[in-house]
Amino acid sequence: MIEGRSPGRKAFDTGLAVVAALLAIFATTRAREATLVTAAAFVEANLDTVRAMRSPLGSNGFWIGGWVGPRADDLSPGSWRAHAEARLDVSMGPLEDRFRRADNVARLALLDSLRATEEESSLPFVFVRDDSLHPDETTRPGWEARVEGVVRAYRDAQSLAGYFLADEPQPSAAPVWAPAARLLRELDPHHPVYVNFLPIAVEDAADPNAAARWRAEVSAAVAAGELTLFTFDAYPFGPAGERPHFLATLREAARVSQATGRPFGAVLQWTGHGDLRAVTEVEALYQATQALAHGASGITWFTYVTPNPSEEPWRWRGGAIAYDGTRTARYDTLAAINARIYNLAMQRGTAAMRAAHFGGGLPDGFGGESRQSVPGVEDVRGGPATLGYTAPVEGKILYLLANRDRTQARTFTVNFTSKDPFDPRRVVTLGPGDAVVFTAKWVSRLWPPGPGTAPDPRTPNQSDKR
Repeated sequence: MIEGRSPGRKAFDTGLAVVAALLAIFATTRAREATLVTAAAFVEANLDTVRAMRSPLGSNGFWIGGWVGPRADDLSPGSWRAHAEARLDVSMGPLEDRFRRADNVARLALLDSLRATEEESSLPFVFVRDDSLHPDETTRPGWEARVEGVVRAYRDAQSLAGYFLADEPQPSAAPVWAPAARLLRELDPHHPVYVNFLPIAVEDAADPNAAARWRAEVSAAVAAGELTLFTFDAYPFGPAGERPHFLATLREAARVSQATGRPFGAVLQWTGHGDLRAVTEVEALYQATQALAHGASGITWFTYVTPNPSEEPWRWRGGAIAYDGTRTARYDTLAAINARIYNLAMQRGTAAMRAAHFGGGLPDGFGGESRQSVPGVEDVRGGPATLGYTAPVEGKILYLLANRDRTQARTFTVNFTSKDPFDPRRVVTLGPGDAVVFTAKWVSRLWPPGPGTAPDPRTPNQSDKR
């Protein structure tokens, strides 16, 4: 999950070749997954035709993960109770995971036994990685039998979230890992197969061609693997201020999600490592509210437990749990942020969202529109803000307004275009990085319906490399 070194910018003609190859992969899977649409045809999904992006990890429509979780051999109930008390639903992988089946089985058995009591019903679920199933397993004979063995080992555990197959794979690797992902889904349709993708490169955040390539590559990979969900990691806070690829990748991930009909999550910076620092409370809240405004169905904090601080070159620092397993001063901070994010997520609901940016204050190098037309809204005044919005929901458009200022509270005025007899503006004061959800009456002339019919909502399933 360490953010890999970004590749240099490719020549545009090379990029087109990559896109063409990936779209060919994409096309071969359309018969298997009719709900997916081609990335080539996708520019801006019409939100009227996008189904609700419900979470595949629970019925409440939103999830929060901790990556990394308690140590691989930690069978202490207290460690997992602390994980739950921090409002973390999912452990994406344990500290110092060696992908050993015995560790995975023991961890699931412990959580199942605790979950059997009513008072422990809120304990987290866990993704597992198994040493018999690597992302390139399909290149070795007998891989189908090994996939079957993985499913037999874990699928009956109540505490299983799903199968973690690949972290930050290169676009060219999709044909290798995708067959294993499809077989896992076929053998166990109740637990998602999880892949985390690299972000748009920092130096490419202002390049629309790079954004189009990333969108095509990830859309093709999601389709090829028939993934139930996907995430990306793009850590914004280094020594020189905010890096622009966080917002750029958020925007494109939302477009991939809407094009493929698959919910997405964002892996967010929390613990310092390398030249990335441990973020402040406001910086963490800012990342989470931006993810909400762009329609993410989940977030994951990297990292919840602090890895070995002496490990070079990372020099890990500032997790919610120290390397020795004790709570740090940042534990309560993270728990409070998670409670706030849950509250906002429950108000926001599961409808797909698009986001627009107002008031400047965007990171240097952020590419694309800084302003765009928002249905029903004339403008937003008061400072740097992100406004997420849905298609009409029961006759109303739902908005999520997030303060992008991380230094001070701001009073924002949202001026609506409609002059119908309802308040033509909304005035709200938000703390640094904070957000609010509200609705406004929908006027049909402000939202021309798009072609096609919205598909029926999906029914959500239940559900280390660092």
